[in-house]
Amino acid sequence: KPLTTKVQFNAGIVKRDDVEFATNWNPSNPFKKQAALTALSVIDEEESEKEEEKEPEKDNIIHIYHTGHISKVDFENHKTVAYIYHDKNDCEHHLGEYNIRWVDKLGLGKTLKTIPESYTSKKIIANGREKYTYPNKIVIKGTKDGEKGKIKSYSKLDTKTPLIKIRGKNHNNDGVKIKYKLMPQSSRPYIHPNAYGAVLGAIAQVGYSDITIVGFTSEDNHGFPSKTHINGYNGDFRYLNKNNMGNVLYLNKSPNDLDLKRQERFILALSKFGWPLFYSFEFELGGLKKILLKSKPLAGHHNHLHSRKFKANFKK
Repeated sequence: KPLTTKVQFNAGIVKRDDVEFATNWNPSNPFKKQAALTALSVIDEEESEKEEEKEPEKDNIIHIYHTGHISKVDFENHKTVAYIYHDKNDCEHHLGEYNIRWVDKLGLGKTLKTIPESYTSKKIIANGREKYTYPNKIVIKGTKDGEKGKIKSYSKLDTKTPLIKIRGKNHNNDGVKIKYKLMPQSSRPYIHPNAYGAVLGAIAQVGYSDITIVGFTSEDNHGFPSKTHINGYNGDFRYLNKNNMGNVLYLNKSPNDLDLKRQERFILALSKFGWPLFYSFEFELGGLKKILLKSKPLAGHHNHLHSRKFKANFKK
């Protein structure tokens, strides 16, 4: 059952499923509307935490270890996957259960100039994008803002891959803090279950309260306009700000706001759990050119860190 089925913004009252949860919304003020959506996200996060009380099947659990390892699960035999984090004191932290969604496994995106003929279907998806389906591939075309006119083709690899939907978390128990949020209205809210276990482990290691996941892949796995946001392995995170608020930080404009020490500690934690490399942005700090640890500069990454080349560290 989805946590949110209908949201209404009418006459200064915000309702979800006909239950009022925020008032004094001014329809002429988009910032108030975003605040209401954020409030809804918080409510959903609180409700999702209640789901963690369910006792999952024993063989659908990904065990996450403070050493950087995770256990291996055969996803084909399950409709859900659950997570338990094992801290350095051998305490267990139950982190919820998630529905598995099976999608076509895709190859890296390739840039096209025009839409190929003979597609079998066409539909409008997130952000007004056009999705064209073919027997052996999908093609996505952007129609808005910086995506307008961009076309990417993603080949189908004759197999399926599992994805789960990311939801915000605020776990704080026995000295272990796992807190993060998904960027509101992210077009890439899905992730591979193994990668999610690694993310939870890395966040548990640093214990920060202001991590924002920008996203990993889309519901149907293409991650457009990126060519690498496929199959839920590679993801984006906002840079960590000295104000600890989790808001967007532009390294090309405000590099002095970057909390460099915390940022590189988080990079090391992600690396420990399976991401050896990252895309980032070259910036100037103290009169010197700087690039983050284990990172390669790439255009467009001035406002987020991109994790690359994921390989799960399975416990033997």
